[in-house]
Amino acid sequence: MSDELIIRQATPEDAEKLSQFYQLIKDYPNIEAPDKNVPLADLELSLARIYDSLFDNLVVAINDDQIIGFCSVDHGELGIVVDKEFWRFGVGSELMIDTIDWFQRLSSLEALWLEVVSINKAAIKLYEKFDFEVIEQNEKTIKMELKKDD
Repeated sequence: MSDELIIRQATPEDAEKLSQFYQLIKDYPNIEAPDKNVPLADLELSLARIYDSLFDNLVVAINDDQIIGFCSVDHGELGIVVDKEFWRFGVGSELMIDTIDWFQRLSSLEALWLEVVSINKAAIKLYEKFDFEVIEQNEKTIKMELKKDD
């Protein structure tokens, strides 16, 4: 990883690089990558809508002019994925910091929530680091939530 990691909100201009990243992660376990056949024009429109939303957000991590991860919020549901080559470099934490800042300061949401497979200990540790609390659990998954500060 180069020394310059950029964390920022996605824009319509990121559509092509985001589409390439979707191809990279499509076979990752426990990841629901968006449809790989979405036309770039549709993805650009979607990114423009997200950019102006108070309920949705998409933050990207960029290294060497390539998207290496993102954190998304879709009406409160949080999802995060980082290219395996960049695990353990703090990319996930940086994405979470930016996303939670948007949530606390700008969003109209009351809470963020996510569901994680119970064997994904690294992800659970990341979410706990950012004060997500377990609200539901079964043998396969854990549902966690972060409420907005008062």
